[in-house]
Amino acid sequence: MRVTSLVPRAWPPRFTSAPPPPPETGSSWAGLPLALAVAAVIPFIFLTGLAAQTPAPEAPAAPSGTYVGSEACQMCHEDIYKAFRKNPHFAVETDKKRGSRACESCHGPGSKHTESTSAADIRNPAKLAPAETDRTCLACHLNQPTHIGRIQGPHARNQVSCVACHAVHKSSEELRPRKMTAINAKCAQCHTAVWVSFQRPYKHKLPEGAMSCVDCHNPHGTQLPRSIQTVSAN
Repeated sequence: MRVTSLVPRAWPPRFTSAPPPPPETGSSWAGLPLALAVAAVIPFIFLTGLAAQTPAPEAPAAPSGTYVGSEACQMCHEDIYKAFRKNPHFAVETDKKRGSRACESCHGPGSKHTESTSAADIRNPAKLAPAETDRTCLACHLNQPTHIGRIQGPHARNQVSCVACHAVHKSSEELRPRKMTAINAKCAQCHTAVWVSFQRPYKHKLPEGAMSCVDCHNPHGTQLPRSIQTVSAN
């Protein structure tokens, strides 16, 4: 019969050789700062090379030359000049306080253009970037209550310039439509999905000409969502 010793054994057990060292807790993170630095530099190098290949858009050059008067414009642009005489902006031509330069107040000095007849020698607000066009119009219209939200309004944020809606060279009605059907037709040119919703049986009576878009919305922007003119009390 085998007798088991009752003498307690030492704990923990003794090793004949030293145990392997525990893995270093920071070894897996040792290369992290270097990896993050490389990851941050690569996009910078890519964007720098892209910027070097893509030239920055040039700002429109300020028109040079001297003022020659609207009569010089009439010699070549007779039809536009005759229509412009019926436009409210023609008051700039007759009002000395406003400079008496109706054409050149928007297009800049015209002496160089009258000599070369080149479109590159005159400023055309319709062909400028929307922000540049708005800057030209707001030089006179900035402090009017109607345009309180123009700069931060949805049309400005979506690159819709003033001349996209206002025909500056044409009649007063075409500059600022007052008939409800004309207003709705102007808005429907861009807001097609909204206009389609007004073809339902139950809607505001815009297609019938009983009301217009600007009865509720200010196209120049307001401090309220969706350019709403007033707050509904219902």
